[in-house]
Amino acid sequence: MSKVIDAVFPYVAYCKANKILRKILLDEPKGVLCFNENADAISTDVLKDQYTETMRIKDKLEDKAKTNVVGLTITITLILGATGMLTTIYEKYSYPTFSWIAFILFTLAVIYMFLAGIIAIKVLIDENKIFVINLSSFAADEAVLREDYDKCISQNRTQNIIRNNGVFTSYKCIRNSLICLFLVLVLSSVPYVTADHDIADLEYTNAYKNYSFVYASSAINGVSEYADQLTAEMIILQAIDSGMLDKSKATPISIVDKGNKLFIKFGVEDNVITVFLVEPYTTP
Repeated sequence: MSKVIDAVFPYVAYCKANKILRKILLDEPKGVLCFNENADAISTDVLKDQYTETMRIKDKLEDKAKTNVVGLTITITLILGATGMLTTIYEKYSYPTFSWIAFILFTLAVIYMFLAGIIAIKVLIDENKIFVINLSSFAADEAVLREDYDKCISQNRTQNIIRNNGVFTSYKCIRNSLICLFLVLVLSSVPYVTADHDIADLEYTNAYKNYSFVYASSAINGVSEYADQLTAEMIILQAIDSGMLDKSKATPISIVDKGNKLFIKFGVEDNVITVFLVEPYTTP
């Protein structure tokens, strides 16, 4: 369970781990030799090589942080494109739950992307610390130099762990951001049709997409109470398609749809359909 929490909230685990590591750095540093039984058998040259290795690892981790920063530009581009997908989801699904899910996923993607950028930059700037050998140690005897190497190796290793935590957490935030964007893409791509209408109805409506609808206040109330918008528009378009109406006629036209039990009054002028009234109709 803890792994799932760390995967969903990587920044929290990052802060907890680095808080412990920074406390270790602030305390009296312990060298690496104290953890070896045969410390005396380790020469100063070996310690020097280990010290150089910590510097190499530092450079490698910073290169990875730079790669994450570059990867963020791709994520930002995808996020900008996802705003159009939110509109598609809003128009596709009749249930607001899907729109809210998409909005939450999009918001999480932005938050993850923001955290990834902050952490990656933090690795390159705030965590750009190294512990070096004092010049006085080179002038002293070998025992002092060994002790200084020992201490700096331990400190640099701890600092590298902090850097590694930052790089890995930044990567996980980018990964989570892309997952959220992928889920938004899936929601916008699903060939879903609202339950109240079949595909034929939608195709019929799309065939007359050159018409635009304008609703009077009384019609808006009727649509919200007695019929959904797509049903009302389909009834009007079917009436126009039947050839029974004069399309240039601007005066209100009244029609009755017995199947949906609706009375609709509208006018047509220059491909603009003005809906004046939508009321329930009771068959006498």
